[in-house]
Amino acid sequence: GWQWLVDHQPRPNRPVLCHGDLWGGNLLVDHGKVSGVIDWTLVTAAEPAFDIGFTRFVLVLAPLPVPRAVRNGMRLVSRSMARHYTRVYRAGTDADLSAVGYYEALRCALELVPVADYRLARDRYDGPRPPWDRIAGEMIRFFRSRTGVTLKLLDDV
Repeated sequence: GWQWLVDHQPRPNRPVLCHGDLWGGNLLVDHGKVSGVIDWTLVTAAEPAFDIGFTRFVLVLAPLPVPRAVRNGMRLVSRSMARHYTRVYRAGTDADLSAVGYYEALRCALELVPVADYRLARDRYDGPRPPWDRIAGEMIRFFRSRTGVTLKLLDDV
């Protein structure tokens, strides 16, 4: 997976400031208008496709702590939100957004790192189970759908 990410890394010709986690929970709204943006921990200079890909991944696969049947229904709604988010973003830019899938795969790989750490050191792990661990199998399928590469984790489910 790492090699695929290295080999396919986009080379943006017009980097912009990207938030990296731009979803409703990180927006401050006052009287129906966005008044601020919080949680700049993933900020970077990249192409606009970075913002779309990183946000789409979370919208589509957020590890919601609800029963599977409820989560599946919520996924339909979140996929619709991801499509809408992408349409709105595209309408506001003339930037090349062809690398969105790459950035979705990158975010997926980044979220799998603490899952792998947890599984490798479960006996000695000092902390709560990473929320993404519950859906690691879905994440592996998601990564494969974007890259053609199948990742393997300990105790893969």
